[in-house]
Amino acid sequence: MTNSRLIYTLLAVSVTVFSTIAAWGAGTAQQMQPTVIAVVDTQLLVRESAAGKDIAQQVEQLRTKYQADIDQRQNALRAEEEELRRQRTILAPEAFADKQRVFGQKVAAMQKYVQDTTRLVDQSVARSMNEIERAILTILSEIREQHGFTLVLDKSQVLYGMKAMDLTPKVLEKLDQKLTKVPVQLPAQQ
Repeated sequence: MTNSRLIYTLLAVSVTVFSTIAAWGAGTAQQMQPTVIAVVDTQLLVRESAAGKDIAQQVEQLRTKYQADIDQRQNALRAEEEELRRQRTILAPEAFADKQRVFGQKVAAMQKYVQDTTRLVDQSVARSMNEIERAILTILSEIREQHGFTLVLDKSQVLYGMKAMDLTPKVLEKLDQKLTKVPVQLPAQQ
């Protein structure tokens, strides 16, 4: 095949392909319904809802409780460290090294306890927040059925929007009716 015939063949194939795609796209666009957009501020919903405030209060109580426990354990370790420093001059080097090794294990155990406790609290909070998010999605689904929204965006993703598009106040009202308390339950620590 000569170069000119190849170019004409490729051109004919390209025109056919693009015509088919354009015709399909036009038919699909005619079948689609118009998009009706709504906006929700999920951060505000979690922060200002009764359930969100309940979770925040429980988390603060947990953190206060664990911080008191951690402070008590750290004070005990500091006292033990001071005692170990005093014994340094009177103990044999091997005995002191053994006590220092045991103390190091206690410090490592304390660090693990703090990490595990933090992880457990964070996981429990995440589970509780997921419950709020599920309730928000259920409410949005109900509102969608009533008002015919086809797309709901989080306010953090919207640069500009009309106030009438914001469903946050309506969702907050329904959320407070549906869910007022969410327990933050910690699994047993190992």
